[in-house]
Amino acid sequence: MDVVYISPRSKDTEVFESIVQHPVFNGAIKHVVYDSAQIIGYSLEDYYNALEEQFEGSEYKRLRITNAAVQEMMDVINPPFESCSSTPEGFYRFQDRPDWIEDFRQQNQIALAQETHVDSPWFAGVCKGLRKLGPIQSVTIRNTWDMTYDEDNTSDTSGCTSEIGDDTHPGSKEDHHDIENVEDQWENCGSSDASTVDMMLTKTPGGLRRDGTRLVGSPLARCWPPTWLNPPTDQAILSHRKNNCGLPYDEWYSIRQEFLLVTQLLKSAGKQPLVFGVPGNSDHSKGLSQYALKSPDAERVHDSPFLYLAGNLKVLHLSIALLNSDASQPLVPSLPLLRAFLEKAKSLVSLALIFEMATWRHRDPDDSENDGYLLYKFTEVFPTLGGLVLSNLSTLHVFGLEITYRDLVGLLFLQLPNLTSLNFSNVQLVGGGYWENIIEGLRQIRQLDRCSLDPSLLYPNFQIYRSHLSCISEEDSLNANSNYILHGGRHPNLKNDEVDGASLKYLESLNQELDKVKSALGDEAY
Repeated sequence: MDVVYISPRSKDTEVFESIVQHPVFNGAIKHVVYDSAQIIGYSLEDYYNALEEQFEGSEYKRLRITNAAVQEMMDVINPPFESCSSTPEGFYRFQDRPDWIEDFRQQNQIALAQETHVDSPWFAGVCKGLRKLGPIQSVTIRNTWDMTYDEDNTSDTSGCTSEIGDDTHPGSKEDHHDIENVEDQWENCGSSDASTVDMMLTKTPGGLRRDGTRLVGSPLARCWPPTWLNPPTDQAILSHRKNNCGLPYDEWYSIRQEFLLVTQLLKSAGKQPLVFGVPGNSDHSKGLSQYALKSPDAERVHDSPFLYLAGNLKVLHLSIALLNSDASQPLVPSLPLLRAFLEKAKSLVSLALIFEMATWRHRDPDDSENDGYLLYKFTEVFPTLGGLVLSNLSTLHVFGLEITYRDLVGLLFLQLPNLTSLNFSNVQLVGGGYWENIIEGLRQIRQLDRCSLDPSLLYPNFQIYRSHLSCISEEDSLNANSNYILHGGRHPNLKNDEVDGASLKYLESLNQELDKVKSALGDEAY
């Protein structure tokens, strides 16, 4: 047991306090997960309608439900599958059940208890608890509740399945001090039912859900009763926040206040983890708000608690949600907080910046000639090459970025001398230059251990770079580029009538650009 969850909700706080007060368990904690999954409040009628929709699915009806409470609720609600409106008789029967009305009331109370701030008693209590823990290896902010499939969906759902000694958590191995292993452990931290002690402390484990799944993650997620309304879908959260919260479009899904809260918690508690991450999800709809990385003014950038983490951090993984499909909502002009962080993060070994692109639209609402995904420019995210000090970085993963040829050459071949793993996706090369030169340089100059150029390398106007091989798909073309970089052979961009050695022309062109970058930066810059 080496992970603890925190959130302002009472169940998570109860378990957190029990763990940090335990004389043995508090010293075992290595990973902290902040559960920022959204629970939304409903009117009674909307709550009933949502339950009706939850139980009417054909997949749900096919399950052999042995939980009597679930079956009883299904029998009361259970409208015809074709029905899209509430059943009055069922609603009246629902209202006559005090236990179900109490469930409704409790869920709305949980929704109200999500909001907190740095001056709250909860914040002070968590700071005190964090100080009692030993060194923290990783901190993650997650705003989704994951699910696991229960193959034996006829089993008794009232029992507790976790036992002390379970080592299924990715951080339960003994090789914590190897940074590569720590990074791999973090990738799944909080996404499996692995924290065994807090499950024991909750006393009220959750049960079978739709399609034979169980909720996993924080104590609140795992003790969520099967008769309660499932956690809302992304669309439900979107609709609720749009109608009730008055937030900017980019804030409807994404993490902002939680990021500020967690970084301030860590600074106040004196905790500097090795790994910090805000992962997104599979449909690119969640992640860190771009506004969280935009300081109100230049003078306050260096006061941000986020920068407190920079000195010790080895791994940074940020999925940044760019959700403004409305052309009247431009990108935040730049991300000065992220630039300032990268200037200070001299110990960084692994960096992943995933700009989650939800829509195809104009970057500039007035530029009707340049359709494309939302893309940040390199200079809006990274420090200038002369101010970038990432000499220890070995792993770089970038999804969704516009970069000039000169900046890309300087970044890959001057500023990252220890780079061994590269993953580029939807990176657009502008300002002249060619991807085939970069590919040859990565083969000849950078001896990479891992390389992925998937799904696309782009030129201006979002033209996709393709090799001259007789490939039938974009994926085949990009696999050929990665294979060449890692294993050699024939450069994928050479034409059929060119000899293998002709690829040296790409290296010559790259070296010419390298000389220009070196001259511009000066010898002391690399």
